Amino acid sequence: HVRNRWRLRVALRGGAVLVAAALGTLMVSSLGLELYRFTPEAIVGFRILTYLSLLGFGWWFFIRPIARRVSDEQVALYLEEHEPSLQTAVLSAIEESTQGDRKATTNHSPELVRRLIESAADRIRDVDMGRGVEQQRLQGSSGWLVVVVVGGVLLILLGPAYLRHGITALLTPMSSVEAASPYQIEVEPGNLTVARGADQAITARLVGF
Repeated sequence: HVRNRWRLRVALRGGAVLVAAALGTLMVSSLGLELYRFTPEAIVGFRILTYLSLLGFGWWFFIRPIARRVSDEQVALYLEEHEPSLQTAVLSAIEESTQGDRKATTNHSPELVRRLIESAADRIRDVDMGRGVEQQRLQGSSGWLVVVVVGGVLLILLGPAYLRHGITALLTPMSSVEAASPYQIEVEPGNLTVARGADQAITARLVGF
């Protein structure tokens, strides 16, 4: 229970940092696209930069902390640091139980180890399985994640237009670079066959400039 709650808190905190880093990357890349006027080369280059950055941030801030192995001894020590009433009961029980499997001496008492484990289990139940250890931090990490997500949505909706155009161009890699550019010249009537000697009016309109 303690290990799972610890991993949940790490995941929430990492998710908040990851969302913030992703928003920062998208903003910088969108500003770069605006400076280079959404040229095809700029769109391709910033797409690659954005995806590499997102992969790096995802591994460093989310996958790496969650995938870290946490031993029983570390969990016991972590629990006892935040629940002083346990003193060293949990850590002692874990150490004795793991050492008991390897001991072959006559002074080792399995009954004593069993009672030590039962005592530690009872004391853990008395503190509600350590649920209070992560409660406040879980709420704080969840709050930060909500704040970052809401702030990002508001920034995209209320921010400059180039930010929305840039994020759309960056997050739709299958679309053509020409379609991703908000700066276009609409020419009418488009492709048309004109009879020999005839006249045809052609109009052009700037879009997005």
